[in-house]
Amino acid sequence: MIEDTIHEDKSSSLMKEQQTDYIKNLISKDEKLPLEDRKMFNKMAMYYADNFTDNLNRTSMDLSKKYQTYTPDQWVEFLNYPAMYKYITKYKNERMKQIADAAMLSGDSNGIKLRAELERTSTTNYSNLIVLRLPDKEDIDDSIC
Repeated sequence: MIEDTIHEDKSSSLMKEQQTDYIKNLISKDEKLPLEDRKMFNKMAMYYADNFTDNLNRTSMDLSKKYQTYTPDQWVEFLNYPAMYKYITKYKNERMKQIADAAMLSGDSNGIKLRAELERTSTTNYSNLIVLRLPDKEDIDDSIC
């Protein structure tokens, strides 16, 4: 039991570290972003990744209040920074798809509307391609017709 808890803590810590590194890498690659902003965003990324799942639902005001290190305006800049916005949106859309699928399974028509909207605004192509093989003419037994 204790070993499971230790393993979960190590796994969670590793995930946070990897996520922080990934976000920092997104920010560090952008040479157009002034060095001072890159440094600030890298620090903000550490806070954001520390409790990523919950922070996905927080506003700039909530983040400012929780961490008390950056202003809401700075958090807005961080959250709207194109690389971060795309990264965060990816996870929010994943969650919304789960909610839409659950709603559709329960018979809620709003699930269909939500899923359609997500697919409309997504860059991913969700169309399905169905290939049917029709038998050659000679494969058909004339006696059946």
